[in-house]
This record gives sequence, structure tokens and C-alpha cells, in this order.
Amino acid sequence: MSLYVMLISAGLLLAVTVLLAVVSGAVIRYEAQVMAEKSLDNTILDIEKVITEVERAVNNVDWLVKDNTGQEKFMYEITRQLVLRNPNIIGSAVAFEPGYYKGRKYFSPYTYIGDVSGEMYQKQLGSEQ
Repeated sequence: MSLYVMLISAGLLLAVTVLLAVVSGAVIRYEAQVMAEKSLDNTILDIEKVITEVERAVNNVDWLVKDNTGQEKFMYEITRQLVLRNPNIIGSAVAFEPGYYKGRKYFSPYTYIGDVSGEMYQKQLGSEQ
């Protein structure tokens, strides 16, 4: 009789242990999924914040470009100021249609921050390519 009681007790203990393991695994998977979704949502919000800040900065200098298109040197200054004043922007260019400036077929002033040095550089990107 005690052997039967021991076998039944061992069977119940095994069943409870298996049930606990299955339920615990499901709870852990669910919690991990919830945490991953929250982390993803936060990352999406961070990215949207950066995109909004960049869009706002570009929109704020849009009128400067439109009002000063005849001044080539000023186009470099606009791109320089945009990069200088916005930590989320590492490069800025203004591209003009081919032939917009007389005597110059292509013109696209570009300001960027160098990868290694962190210094600001400017160059003219407009070309056949």
C-alpha cells in the first residue's frame, strides 16, 4: 500500500512539475514578447523624434535657399550652418538643376562632418555622375 501511495505521490509531483514548467515557459515567452514590443515602440519613437527634428531644421532653412539662390557662396554657408547647429545632421547639400548657374553646368554645395576627424568639410558635388 505504501508503494502505491509513493507511486501516486511521485506521479502527482511529476505532473505538477511538468505543468509548472510548461506554464512558466509560456509566461516567460509572453513577458519577453511584451518587453520586446515595448522596446521596439520606444526605438520607433526615438527614430521618429530624430526625423521630425531633421525635417524641422531643413524646413527652417528652406526659405533661405529659395531667397538666395543667386549667391553660390551663401549656399555653402546655409549647408554649413545646418550641419553646425543640428547634431542629428552629419551632411547637407543643395542640388540645383543642370545649367541653373550660368557658366556652370552642375552645382551642388555639400557640407559634411568627417567620419574619423569629426571636422567639418565642404565640397562641390555637382558633376556628370
